[in-house]
Amino acid sequence: MALAAIFNQTQTSLANHKKNCVNLYKIHVEAAGQVESNSKVTVKLVGEEAFARSFLDMVSRALVVKKGVASADRIVKFVGAYVKFINEKVRMEKADGSISAGKRAAQMPPEVDEDEDTFVSRFVTRILKWVMQGFLAKDKNVRYRSLFIVSEMVLWLGELDMDLYEELRENLIQRLCDKETAIRAQCVIALARLSATEDPSELEAGEKSILELLTESLLYDAEKEVRRTALIHIPLTLTTIDVLLSCSRDVDLFTRKLLYSTILFSKLDNPRSLTLVQREKVIKDGLGDRESTVRASASKLIMKWFNMLLDDALIRFLELFDVVGSEQIALDALNAIFVLKPEYLDIFTFSDEYWTELTPESALLAHAFVINSLGTARAEEAGLPVVTAFAFHIQSLYNKLLDKLNIAETAEEAELEDEVTESLEDLHKIASILSSILSIAAGLDYGDEIGRRKTVSVIKDMLTHPGLPLDLIDPCMEVMRAMLPSERDFIRVMVEIVIDLRDEDEEEPVDAEISASFSDASQPTLRRERSFKRLGNREEMSQEAREAADLIDIRCLMLCNAVLERVNGSFEDNSTLQGILDDLIIPSVQRREFILREKALTGLGLCSLIAKKMALGSFQLFSNECLRAPDPIRVTVLRVIFDLILMYETEFFGKSEEMDSRLTTFLLSIMEAELGKNEPSPEILAILCIGFSKFLLLGVVDDPKMLLCLLVAYVSPDTVGNQEVRQCLSFFFMRYSTAHPRNKTRLQSIFISAFDMILRMNESLDDGQTMVAPEKMGEMLLSWTDPQFGLEYVVQFLCLSDESLVLADAYFDRAEHLNSIKDTHANVVINILLELYSSERSGEKYLDIWAIIFC
Repeated sequence: MALAAIFNQTQTSLANHKKNCVNLYKIHVEAAGQVESNSKVTVKLVGEEAFARSFLDMVSRALVVKKGVASADRIVKFVGAYVKFINEKVRMEKADGSISAGKRAAQMPPEVDEDEDTFVSRFVTRILKWVMQGFLAKDKNVRYRSLFIVSEMVLWLGELDMDLYEELRENLIQRLCDKETAIRAQCVIALARLSATEDPSELEAGEKSILELLTESLLYDAEKEVRRTALIHIPLTLTTIDVLLSCSRDVDLFTRKLLYSTILFSKLDNPRSLTLVQREKVIKDGLGDRESTVRASASKLIMKWFNMLLDDALIRFLELFDVVGSEQIALDALNAIFVLKPEYLDIFTFSDEYWTELTPESALLAHAFVINSLGTARAEEAGLPVVTAFAFHIQSLYNKLLDKLNIAETAEEAELEDEVTESLEDLHKIASILSSILSIAAGLDYGDEIGRRKTVSVIKDMLTHPGLPLDLIDPCMEVMRAMLPSERDFIRVMVEIVIDLRDEDEEEPVDAEISASFSDASQPTLRRERSFKRLGNREEMSQEAREAADLIDIRCLMLCNAVLERVNGSFEDNSTLQGILDDLIIPSVQRREFILREKALTGLGLCSLIAKKMALGSFQLFSNECLRAPDPIRVTVLRVIFDLILMYETEFFGKSEEMDSRLTTFLLSIMEAELGKNEPSPEILAILCIGFSKFLLLGVVDDPKMLLCLLVAYVSPDTVGNQEVRQCLSFFFMRYSTAHPRNKTRLQSIFISAFDMILRMNESLDDGQTMVAPEKMGEMLLSWTDPQFGLEYVVQFLCLSDESLVLADAYFDRAEHLNSIKDTHANVVINILLELYSSERSGEKYLDIWAIIFC
């Protein structure tokens, strides 16, 4: 009765568990003292046996209770609390040097070692063996409760017999494959706690450790609940940190958030415990997540890291990252701090010495300050230099860059490897500083004419130098675009720079005053009759001269592409672009060198985006390159093709059915050819799938063959590891099926043909290949064609405002649309039944698969 009263109390609250543990222990000790002596050597522990039977009888009543019942959960937790209590009690008595209560109660001879056999160890062993019997029970509730009890007990089991430990370990490992999610989750908890006692060196050859099994559950378990449980309970160590950080890309939102808010925030003592690559991954994935809650958790983690290093402020914080090689990641981390704590921006004061003694960290810090303060009074109060002073700082850094370039070239000629390495490191640091300063300069106010002219002169000199690091081209372009008053002036200046690069020997001296004022629309501009064509014959050049000329051409093409990316007007409005096209881009397209052709085709595509006639005339060229060029060039060309079709949709589609059919067939043939390869290019498949998805969602193409092609790509074994394709198509089909009622009808029309193709693909799989199962694909198709699927979006429209009623009416624009989709499921069933009566489908496999789908 006393045990029943105690268990009755434990069901009501967790607060009384400690008191009930004390009361139960008193009963346990008293029961352990009830023995029967058979002889001088042996005794019969009748009291312990009676206590154990009563205890297990109470526990057994909770085993059949389903998950989620609070009273049963409290009983399980009380079992774990009591096992903890009695083991700690024995440990304390050992520390005090007193005779154990168990030995006194059992009246054991004093020469018997109490570590080997006590009433506590016998009780724990009895419970553990009894609970493990429930691991194999048919009732899922019994299995769940049994594992729940073990997970609560496992930390307080004390010393176990080796055979019992091995039995417990093997039983828990088997339950990792249980079909019930909650059971696998409890098993993960128990194994994670048991892993602390495992010594990997004692495992047999080829046997997986507990941590290895847990990481597999974290990476591969299909249920998010199990992955979350594994993430929380796997210990954070040097061997597990990479696996835990991989959860930053988990498909489940809460799992990704949990990594930042719980694991890294609470368990990571110091960010320097992570490697540089790991820290950058944390920042990049966290701040780049599509969900705001994950980004907020990552920002709080960054703020914690900063607070740990507050004594040395922001400069030391930036030392956590590779500012020279990954400055964008460090910049994002700084921006996250300033968003959470904008008052930190008020402490900035820039002296003259700050700008003359710049380091990559201090330059990036100034860049972050300007991003978060430009246009406010805070920027003026901080003492930012005027435009003229900024131009001189850029000039000074550029001079240092040239000096390091010369030193590196001299050391390379002298074959001094150490000096070359040191010079290149210094060169990268200066380039990083210049990149940050140029980014600041792009946002300055160029109302000061003298400062503007000086800055134009410096930037032009930088872009004209053939040794300027390529990473600095884009920042220089942004500064030049900000300084020049019009797009036409910007293009003309950049054309002059390209000419200077290609024809340095023919360059005529120009007065500096005139050169700096060429951007003024009110002044006459300098016009030089100079051509992009080289005066020398390439065939007459030496090998070194040809290589140098090719490097210059690559640099010129990169400059031209950077210009074209920033042009908003039409090609015809900027006549100076014609020279670039005729004398640089087109000749480079005809070259054999892949990198030249790739840059040139990109430039031709950018020109075509602002020139309709050129787009129509060059489309055949791009089509031919797409069929015969190597993969790197095909990637560029495919992007251009899709961009041109979307830009000039009415010129390519809608003029005639024959032309539409030919173009669609051409695009589908590229996809089929790529899927038919032994090793298809993941990047090309991603571009094709994204392009086709855009066409179908925008209504550019309505051919069911393209929809069928995407469906095949979705389940193909060639895209198993291609996350870009899988994520794109996962979103596409869900969005496409709800975008318009007629899309459900199109999906219904390809149901049978798609299923047949997927079935054939599944039958012809090679060893080691995997794909989405046909029955799983059938379930997804049925879901997408469900008339009710997507109605929640319409309800949202109707609940927003009066204006949304117009959108809802547009969705249900005609009654025939509703009539066309209300029977889509019925039409699918009719099609399936008709096909099942076909003589070609006499095999039982079809019946089995259809049964799986509809059950």
